[in-house]
Amino acid sequence: MKSDVLSAKVRLNEVENALTKAKNELSSISDYMYYMMNEEGGLLRPENQLDIQLSEESQETSLANRSDVVAMDLSVEAYQKMKKSAGMMYLPTLNAFGNVQYFDQDVFGTGAQNFFVGATLNWNLFEGGSRIAKNQQMKAQLQQAKLEAEDYKANAEVELDKAKRNVIEAEQKMNRNALSLEQAQEAFDIRKNRFEEGLERTTDLLNAEVQLANQELMYNQSIFEFNLAQLQVQFLGNAK
Repeated sequence: MKSDVLSAKVRLNEVENALTKAKNELSSISDYMYYMMNEEGGLLRPENQLDIQLSEESQETSLANRSDVVAMDLSVEAYQKMKKSAGMMYLPTLNAFGNVQYFDQDVFGTGAQNFFVGATLNWNLFEGGSRIAKNQQMKAQLQQAKLEAEDYKANAEVELDKAKRNVIEAEQKMNRNALSLEQAQEAFDIRKNRFEEGLERTTDLLNAEVQLANQELMYNQSIFEFNLAQLQVQFLGNAK
């Protein structure tokens, strides 16, 4: 039938347009990647197939060993030591010294000896105001460091929890697309067999083929999103 021939030509044009678009996008991405690497080259091609990468670390990752979070804790610890040092300024300073002397009737003799020790205790009362101000400043800086560290860790925890939920969502989406792909493949096989027996129109077979191609694309995209979501969790749990 003429309508079937026209439908087949339309489908062919759609496939050719999609192929041309994909080639152009691949060329653009390749050029941009080589530009980012400051290199020259041709088209980039994957070395292996797109597979599901399961990682147990994606849901077990925590912030305990993140270097930036550890740095915030160390910053608070440093301010605590500085505040403690400022508080020690209130105490008096102690200077001690000692001396040992030897006496004897004979030259170079050491039959007699004595020694004495001394100590001075200094406490400058006139610097009390500046010391109080310094201590208050250290106290304020410590409190600010604690608040900043708590806010930083809380925000990092929110981002990590969100990334973990994205992994679960991406996995569910991938599983649903896998089921839809199986159903689309089965529907296409049925229509193809019926078409070969003369029981299906060309238009119906082409529609089933389009549906199958779309489901394959959606499934592959969901695999990519799932793998990317897991990498995001690992990055947020081990950020440098």
